[in-house]
Amino acid sequence: MSGNKRFLAWLALGLAAAFLGWQALASTYSDLLSELLALETQMAAAYREIEALEEEISRLEAEAGQRSRQLEGLERELEERRARLGEWLNFYYRRGPAPFLAVLLGADSFDDFTTRYTLVSYLMREGMKRLQETEATVAGVEQERAAVAQRIAALQARRQEVTATAERLAALKAQKEAVLARARSTPGAEGERVRELLADWEKSLPSLACLVANFGRLPWDSLAPDRVETDYSRLEGRAYISEQGLERIVASDPALAELKVRVQAGAVTVVGPGYELSGRLELVAEPGEAQRIRFVPFRLILPEAEAGEELLAQLFADYDLSFPFSSPYPGLKLKAVEAREGEVALTLGLR
Repeated sequence: MSGNKRFLAWLALGLAAAFLGWQALASTYSDLLSELLALETQMAAAYREIEALEEEISRLEAEAGQRSRQLEGLERELEERRARLGEWLNFYYRRGPAPFLAVLLGADSFDDFTTRYTLVSYLMREGMKRLQETEATVAGVEQERAAVAQRIAALQARRQEVTATAERLAALKAQKEAVLARARSTPGAEGERVRELLADWEKSLPSLACLVANFGRLPWDSLAPDRVETDYSRLEGRAYISEQGLERIVASDPALAELKVRVQAGAVTVVGPGYELSGRLELVAEPGEAQRIRFVPFRLILPEAEAGEELLAQLFADYDLSFPFSSPYPGLKLKAVEAREGEVALTLGLR
């Protein structure tokens, strides 16, 4: 074999080995990315869950305090009503049915009888009114006591949930640190590349995880079309939402304020620090529920790594990546959703 042929053969083998090595390395990065992204999304969800639980605890504490104050007022009112009722009952038993009857029978004339009857009836009604008011106050006190007990039980349950979620978050952090430590221990030049990638991913993954974990909680109900067109011949309408409109909704969360939204034909892409998450929009048709639009990720691009739809579906399976859309036309419902250049087009029609 001539020198040139030997050189070309060695070059081909070298390129093949390099290609296979790059594939193995890319696979390693993909596995590492999957593991870290799964942990980050779970951590972001846990942070949001703790935040939501703390908000609920504050609300329950305020409600419990209000109920307690109402209970104190009702208990004071009950004491007053019982005192007045006691006075009435004391009077009634001392001057009960016989004296009242004697008052009526002692009338000198029909007019006198009518006057006495009116007075006795008033006294009897007043007594029954005090009795009924006292009984109603007793019922109110019992109801408020039950409400306070219910709020306290709910508070205790939510505090236990916070503790459990915090423990789960600590375990996830420990798992993440173990993954990072294992990856950073990679020897040689490859280890240096891994450590550089981890530094980049540490800037990107928390933002991406926060987006995925909080997507369904963004204020999508305030999303309004930028313009609306009507086709009377087809009894259809079209609502157009610009990428700036979508971006405003995403940026309403301070943790996601730096993200950008780009809309192209067939894809909506969220651009964050060091990553791009692209997905298509699908109409969710579920009978008996409000119409929703689902964001289905099909590509995630990070430095030295890319994840496809199958992997993203597994990673994001537990998270709600959909949002409701209210038709601007009464009686018309969503029939189709389409990502176009710079905007999303929603077709509305009769069903």
